[in-house]
Parts: sequence; structure tokens; C-alpha cells
Amino acid sequence: MRSCGHCSLCCKIMGVPEVKPRHDWCPHAIKPGGGCRIYAERPQPCRDFHCVWLRDLRFGQHWYPATARIVIDAQINDGETVICFICDPAQPLRWRTEPWFSDIKQIAQVGLQEARWNTVIMVGDERIPVLS
Repeated sequence: MRSCGHCSLCCKIMGVPEVKPRHDWCPHAIKPGGGCRIYAERPQPCRDFHCVWLRDLRFGQHWYPATARIVIDAQINDGETVICFICDPAQPLRWRTEPWFSDIKQIAQVGLQEARWNTVIMVGDERIPVLS
């Protein structure tokens, strides 16, 4: 398994109802350099979250969230698996640039062909389905 290192992008773009809304930096995030001031006492949603880049070695180094400015999250909603590419609102079009765009299209195509998952881009509150 990989480690977060200096990345703390999830502390910005993910919502944690106990602490903060989506798209705002967590007040406990250590910037720059990553980390959490309340790591030992962090809320359960923070303990439970591990981005896909951390868990899936098939995603290359270019997907490191601090570099990509995109956090990958796999969710199950109403029995449906959704792969979410959640963009840093400060770089809303990052997902449309290479090498990320080609990877996203390939992942979406496999998910559709095998009827195993849907792929969605999230930029702020906007959800963009990827259909090929």
C-alpha cells in the first residue's frame, strides 16, 4: 500500500460533516507538506477514507493526488458502483489534460463494456458522466 506523503488534497475537496463542507480546506490540515493536526483523534469519515490511488497500484505515479490535483474515489450508490474523479476546484479542467484524460476514457470504457461501473467527473458540485 502507498502512503499519502505530502498530499492532503482529500482534506480540501472531500466533505466531512463533522468538520467541514466539501471544497474548503479542513482547519486541521497542515499546509504545505500534508498531514493532520488531529490525526489521532480525527473523525471516522477521515479514518475510513483511502483514495483509490493509495489502494490500487494500477494507477501510476502521475495519479498521485498532489500531482494530478484529482482524488479518485470508488463509491457504491444504491447498489451501483461509481468511479469518481474528484477535481480540485482550483484546477477544474485538469481531468481534460493528458495523461489523465486518456486514462479516464479507458477506465470509463471498460466499466461500460463490462457493465461493472459508471465513471463520473466531479468538479465542485457538478457531476459529469463519462460515456466512453
